[in-house]
Amino acid sequence: MTYGVGGIVQPVERWQDSPHPHPILSAASVFDSDCTAVHIREKNEVTFWPFGLDVPDELAAACQAVKDALAAEQKQLEKACSLIFATPT
Repeated sequence: MTYGVGGIVQPVERWQDSPHPHPILSAASVFDSDCTAVHIREKNEVTFWPFGLDVPDELAAACQAVKDALAAEQKQLEKACSLIFATPT
């Protein structure tokens, strides 16, 4: 497999398991089923988000925004309600 940098094809690199990773090869991100738990279950900073994996975060933020809006509306309605309804005789 070949790759390019700035549009220039680079020579084939041979991967070796080493404590000093290759500067180009170590920049590649791979997403597989083993990585799923890291992205979904664990709280950490990831450098690569596969397409569509941002949906759960956006959905959670949207749900929180709806909850906050409903709570604010509920408080406003409670303030506008006549006290006679809060403590009926």
